[in-house]
Amino acid sequence: HDGEWKNFDDVPVKMEKENNIAKGIVFSIGILIVILIIGGKMDLLKSHPRASVMFSLILGTLILWGIHSIVSDLLTVFVIATFSWAVYLIEYGVHNGMIENKSGDKLESTLLKTLKEMAK
Repeated sequence: HDGEWKNFDDVPVKMEKENNIAKGIVFSIGILIVILIIGGKMDLLKSHPRASVMFSLILGTLILWGIHSIVSDLLTVFVIATFSWAVYLIEYGVHNGMIENKSGDKLESTLLKTLKEMAK
């Protein structure tokens, strides 16, 4: 393309590595939970409070990272749905004579340019 998007089919789909990252996060969280359980049962964490704090901070960070990954994916879905609905409403307005063709095209172009900027 020449850099211009004419419709939503032109929006490039990003192949994200988050799936592999999410698997790594889940694996790491699982290992940390096992270490914490074993350490707690063997009283290792009570005798090493600084290490206990570090393990807790790492576990909390990984849990929040996983939540962030899920929420950012949901945000992407809602952004695309919102823009799609806005284009639908513009086309509906043009079809029913509430919006002129020229104005509708201009609004759709603006929406697609905004989406393109967000996709960078």
